[in-house]
Formats: sequence, structure tokens, C-alpha cells
Amino acid sequence: MALTGKTLLGLVKKHPVGVGCGLLSLLLLVVINMRSGLFTEGEARLAEVTATGNRLKANINYSSQLSEQLATLTGAVEQLSARTVRPGELAQNLQYFYKLEAESGARLIDLRQMNPVSPATAKNAPAPTFVSLPFNVGVQGDFDNVMSFLKKLENGHHFSRVTQASLRPSGTGNQLTLNLSVQLLGEP
Repeated sequence: MALTGKTLLGLVKKHPVGVGCGLLSLLLLVVINMRSGLFTEGEARLAEVTATGNRLKANINYSSQLSEQLATLTGAVEQLSARTVRPGELAQNLQYFYKLEAESGARLIDLRQMNPVSPATAKNAPAPTFVSLPFNVGVQGDFDNVMSFLKKLENGHHFSRVTQASLRPSGTGNQLTLNLSVQLLGEP
């Protein structure tokens, strides 16, 4: 049996409900297929908008204490800046060690400020905020005085790091000589 226009028209007239349901089903399948792509795009867009909303909500929650946190950080930066040395201020930098000498009772036998050590930076990186300012320090005295000098240096006003130390008897009585390589935190 060949499918011609007459036979097709006869089939539609004979079973109008079945043909209508078939056409409706076919139409719904096409619509569902088209909308399935939109559904996944909609889910992705919803996830993106939700993440943005959550981030904005968190920003609003955290911003309530922003002024207090800024004041705290500003104060900490000022305190840090007050405890750093400047390479160009040689007299004040050496004065710090003379003050430690007077407080500890030890005698400075050598004190030299070296060139600042700047950390290695990448080609287009910003300039470093801090540098290490090295000093060679020689101290002589009895054990208590030498250790007092070292303790005052360690707990002193400026941030310091001892990179090398040697302690040896100085040959006269119970006198000791302490040679240090010290780095103070400095601003360029």
C-alpha cells in the first residue's frame, strides 16, 4: 500500500484524535529538545548570580568593622615604621648600638654599617618595602655584660637578626669577645 495524499487524508479523517495526539507529541518533543539546552544555561547563570550575591552579602557583612580594622592596621604600620632604620641615617643607626653598649656595660670594639641588602625581585615587580641593613659588631666584656648586650639587641627597639656570631676569650682575665653579623630591618 503506497502512502499518497488521499490515503493520508483518509487516515486523518478516520483517526483524528490519534493523529492529533501524535502531532502534539512530536511538537512537544521538539520543544523539550530545544529547551533542554536553555535549562543547563539557566542553571549555570543561576549559579553565577548566586555566587555573586553571596560575595556581595559577605562584603556587606565584613564591611561593618572596616573602619576599626583600617585604624588597627594603620597603627600597626606606624609602629612598624617607627621600629625600622634608614640606611642613610648612619649616625642614628650607630647611636642605637652605642645605647646598647651603655645599657649592657659591654664595650664596643668594632661597629660598621654595611651596604643594605635588598631582596631579589622580579623584572617588573614593585620596589621592596623593607631591606636588611647589615652591621658588623664587636663587643668585649665579661660574660654577663656580653650576654646582656646580646639580649638587649635581641629584645631592642629595632627588629634585628643575628646571622653570624663568634664568642671567644679575649685573653685578659675573664673577658670575652663577641663578634656579630647583625641585620636590622630597614626602609629603603
